Amino acid sequence: YDKNTKLGFSYLNLNQQTLSDKVRIGEEPLNNTIMGIDFKTLIEMPFITKGLDNIISTSAPSSLSLAGEYAFINPDPNTKKSTIGSDNGESIAYIDDFEGAKKIIPIGVSYTSWSDISVPDSIGGLENLPKMQLTNYKAKTFWYSITPSDVLVQHIYGDRKQASKDAQQISALDLVFRPNQRGTFNYNPNTGDISQNWGGIMKLLSASANNLIEENIEFVEFWAQIVNAPTDAKLFLDLGQISEDVIPNNKLDTEDENGNDRIDESEDIGLDFLTNSDELIQFPQFTTDPSGDDFQPVSNSRVNDPNLFQNINGTERNSQSTDLARSPDTEDLNHNFSLDRINSYFRYEIPLDTNRLTNDYIKGGGDNAGWYLFRVPLKDFMYTEGDFRLLKDLEYG
Repeated sequence: YDKNTKLGFSYLNLNQQTLSDKVRIGEEPLNNTIMGIDFKTLIEMPFITKGLDNIISTSAPSSLSLAGEYAFINPDPNTKKSTIGSDNGESIAYIDDFEGAKKIIPIGVSYTSWSDISVPDSIGGLENLPKMQLTNYKAKTFWYSITPSDVLVQHIYGDRKQASKDAQQISALDLVFRPNQRGTFNYNPNTGDISQNWGGIMKLLSASANNLIEENIEFVEFWAQIVNAPTDAKLFLDLGQISEDVIPNNKLDTEDENGNDRIDESEDIGLDFLTNSDELIQFPQFTTDPSGDDFQPVSNSRVNDPNLFQNINGTERNSQSTDLARSPDTEDLNHNFSLDRINSYFRYEIPLDTNRLTNDYIKGGGDNAGWYLFRVPLKDFMYTEGDFRLLKDLEYG
């Protein structure tokens, strides 16, 4: 033991864990270790003192002092390691999913929640025509859903999203437009330029969608796979108050003749409340189903063959459908017991061209089985129909 010699050793460890397995940046679990050693000694050297006395007189003994310190740190700022082999054991952290945090008002893709479209106030190239004549240009449009869905998670998201085996299907709505076939309640079909023909579907939005400005909604987003469409095909989206007058006769058409809000056997004859026999009397130029509203069930809903579904939206005899509740077909979508004929909306023109260099509305996709993400800013409306008090808010908000 030498009282002039000191040896020191230190060891410090900081080990912090997180409660969640999903490590957020700035909150990583860490394990840092610091080790240190220090040494100090004093060696007396009397022979140096004696040697110096021959030159100068000294009174203090000579000595040699040695001191040293060494420190080492072994840091691990994130102990959460990747289990993917190609990551070579690198640490991982999660960035906040701001897409998941955004407010969404879902429109819904269940085909039973959509209805036949009413006649628009104006159609390009057919301006100033009365609605009854615009019906002559209504073409065949039908919509359906495959059960179970034939659209998988990887079809849309590729490798960017993983899902369990029992959650691989994504619900989708198939919409088919055939401009060369007449649509429902079209008794004098256009035989000229079919590029003027129109068709569509409509739906009542939820109560939370009454004021999109106050709800801070900025975009309409949807994923779409465009099949067999011309390069100049366009989708028109009308957002606002839409007329319920599907059959443009200015009266509420409904199957609920007795007003009991229940479909009786004698009432299930279609939105026009005409049997096929009655339709043939009024429109003898046709040999079958003049209104084009007959319902035809699908025996195999697993097969995505549009020809199987072309009459799935018919309102005559559709109470036999297992997908629909036994309620009367009616134009009164908001169930206020009256026909709303006000058209006051924003119209958006969306090119269906899938060239991302020319279509500014495409914001993703294209490399995933032909699915594209369309994002339409609410401020980019084509024009407005009716009087909107929130026009400035929407345009500049």
